[in-house]
Amino acid sequence: MTVKPNPSIRFLRIEGFRGIEKLEWRPAPGLNVIVGPGDSCKSTILEAIGALLSPAPNMNISEFDYFRRDIDRGFVIEAALAVGDASILKSDRFPLPSLRGWREGQFTDLPDEGGAEAVMVCRLTGTQDQEAIYEVIGVDDETRVPFSRALRQRIGLMRLGIADRWHRDQAQDLRRQPVAAPHPHSSARNDPPSRRVFRFRRTPMTTTFHRHWRDVPESGWRWPNFSPAEIACRGTGKLLINEPALDKLQALRDRLGKPLVVRSAYRSPEHNRAVGGATRSKHLDGAAFDIAMANHDPAAFEAAAREVGFLGFGFCPRSGFIHVDLGPARQWGERFPIRATAFAAETPPAREVLADSRTMKGGGAAGVATLGAAGVEVAQSVLAETQSAILPLVPYLDTLRWVFIAVALGGIAITIYARLDDWKRGRR
Repeated sequence: MTVKPNPSIRFLRIEGFRGIEKLEWRPAPGLNVIVGPGDSCKSTILEAIGALLSPAPNMNISEFDYFRRDIDRGFVIEAALAVGDASILKSDRFPLPSLRGWREGQFTDLPDEGGAEAVMVCRLTGTQDQEAIYEVIGVDDETRVPFSRALRQRIGLMRLGIADRWHRDQAQDLRRQPVAAPHPHSSARNDPPSRRVFRFRRTPMTTTFHRHWRDVPESGWRWPNFSPAEIACRGTGKLLINEPALDKLQALRDRLGKPLVVRSAYRSPEHNRAVGGATRSKHLDGAAFDIAMANHDPAAFEAAAREVGFLGFGFCPRSGFIHVDLGPARQWGERFPIRATAFAAETPPAREVLADSRTMKGGGAAGVATLGAAGVEVAQSVLAETQSAILPLVPYLDTLRWVFIAVALGGIAITIYARLDDWKRGRR
């Protein structure tokens, strides 16, 4: 029996995928070992390869699959696979894709050019519309054919360790079997399985599972600063409401007084496997949250999270978030670097700084001077009619009136200038 050679990755390019801004890698022949500290995107490389080559259905993309959540930029995962004589790719169901050459770490136009090895260049593109496009790229980068699931199945990628975790997760799922009746608002006999809601008896946690976050009734959600969609699984839409965990999350939000951007909360077992999560991850219990630090001081956030009762902490400065969970007490990862300067003080409301406004000062001076000029005019008229002994003072009152008028005009000019200057600075 002739054994067909297995495809091997000769070149890998990742741009804009999760925590990787740009990466080009030429794996050595044989076994390759990726070594690095925590939160250095080692797993992301494996997940990118799996997303590109896995025979599973096309990847479901979310905003968190884009580097710094920049959806407009998109992402690209591209690999050059050495396919030998390409016999593994031949099939009556689809044509043989165009091949390129690979020699001494560089592409060539033809597979047999100067003894070059035949490679197939496949690419996964994440679009601005969060769609996954699988393609095989030709020599001119314009000839493209679909990189179908059937073709990926013939390549036969298998990520070691996933199968073992799958069996353990199945056993864990059996331990989570529901022990109470369906939610009173749904009928276990008539409703389809996708809309059934079960209550689990777990001590001391109170958890409620929903097939999709849209099935959560308004009366069953009591955390005002968060929505079911924020807490639900990013890959499947399923939701496990862990009430003690959400109570602490809401208490943390109240203590900090700022929005919390939840990057990951509950994960369904299948999505946890897809992203390479730990087998016993607290995300599977809805008891863990990954919170972005874009609008928080990490040190202040950690202190507040400990005060409200979170026990587990994972620091991921490269990815910009902190993991918190209900415990046991532990921590991992490198802490965020101390900021050179503290966060800028928040701008006080406009009513608190009116006394410092040039517009208010100029307008106030103009108003007072106008009233003064009017008062002098009235006094001048009264004195001219009733007190002949002080008629010599009337000319001086006339001068005072003009002084007030000049001050009023100056105040008006200052007000107009201040308004124009603020408009140019974009403050109004």
